[in-house]
Amino acid sequence: MPNIEELKQELKALANMQLQIDNLGGPEKSGELLEEYFRLREKVLAGFGLPDKEEFVKIFWVKSPLTDLEVDQIIKRLQKIAQDYLLSPVKPA
Repeated sequence: MPNIEELKQELKALANMQLQIDNLGGPEKSGELLEEYFRLREKVLAGFGLPDKEEFVKIFWVKSPLTDLEVDQIIKRLQKIAQDYLLSPVKPA
């Protein structure tokens, strides 16, 4: 997991990018910004040992810029999700 201050900045950046993507008209009209968003989201999830899967990415969906309290809540949720995911039994393929 990245240091806490770096993580907080990355979470705020993800929220801001998502809002920009929405304001531009969605993913189809966002090009490079969308790619940057995906790269950063994947990096944050990987820092918690989580794959970039639909069940985990919903935590990043926002309707407005994040407050410090919301960032802290997201970090706690990511820690809990990661703990549950990493301690769960391996599922057969």
